[in-house]
Order: sequence, then C-alpha cells, then structure tokens
Amino acid sequence: EAISAQLAQVTLGNPRHESVRMGELRDAWSVAQGSIIGYNALRHTETMEEVWAHIKGFEGIYEVSTLGRIRSLDRPQRVRGNGIKLQKGQIMSQWIQGSYMCCDLRRPGIKQKARVHVVVLEAFVCPRPDGMIACHNNGDPTDNRLCNLRWGTHEENAADKIAHGTHLYGESCPK
Repeated sequence: EAISAQLAQVTLGNPRHESVRMGELRDAWSVAQGSIIGYNALRHTETMEEVWAHIKGFEGIYEVSTLGRIRSLDRPQRVRGNGIKLQKGQIMSQWIQGSYMCCDLRRPGIKQKARVHVVVLEAFVCPRPDGMIACHNNGDPTDNRLCNLRWGTHEENAADKIAHGTHLYGESCPK
C-alpha cells in the first residue's frame, strides 16, 4: 500500500501527466520500495533497453519485458513413451482484443488470457492498486512499453481519451 500511495502521489497529480518525469517516478518507487530492482527496471526504459522480469503466477514459465513482449522460457517437456525433451522458449504471439494486446499464458491445468499492458505494470511497477486501471500515456493501446504505461483511475483514463482524441462521443461513437 505504501508503494501504491507513493506512486499515486507522483503519477496522479496531473490528469494528463505532462509534468511527470521518469526521474520522479523512479524516485517515488525507490523511496516506497527501498529496492534497487524497481529503480533498475525504470532506468532501463529511459534508454529503451529491454529488461525481462518473471510474470507473477507463471514464474519459471514466462517473462515479460519493458518493451511489452512476452516470452516462454526453456523447459522440459514429456514426449511419447518415457522420453523428455527440452522445449525451447520463444517470443509469444499477441493479438488485439477490444483494442488491447492479449496473450495466452498456460501452466498445467490452467489457460489464462492476459492483457499485456497489465502484465507489464504488475511485473515492473507494483500489483494493481485498488480502484486503478492500466493507462497508456500516448493513447495507443498497442504500445505496451513500460515508459508508456501507468496506473490511473477511470476518470483519468477518460480525460486521457479526450486529450488524445480517442474518446467515443458524438459522431465518433459507433451506432
């Protein structure tokens, strides 16, 4: 909760987030978390260096990057008979569903559709704070780089849509 409060104080002060700089977010994260891990993840997004982190609930199976890519990791797989072979990891395919990039994550007995922007924020920033949603700073729901994402309220997201011209009011609303 302390992490969420610190990040919210920095990132939510301005509905358009024009004055929020990566340094301010990094400082809030460092103070709240007291961890070099969060600092390094945010620092790397400034230079567009790709950093990978485990996906909660799928540790050792999948990782997500600061550029919004998801990859499976190398793992043993049973083959017919008593054999086992090494299944090579790969970049997972993503698709658009309702404007947002999605990916299927699987583990034994479970198949879960994940929205990539939420996975990126949960892996590199913090778990979803109560009442918050994942917002895209530039209004492009397919741009899932960490530097383009933040936790925000529904009201802030609505204000962003108006500012970006992606809102569905009046003539732009499908009938």
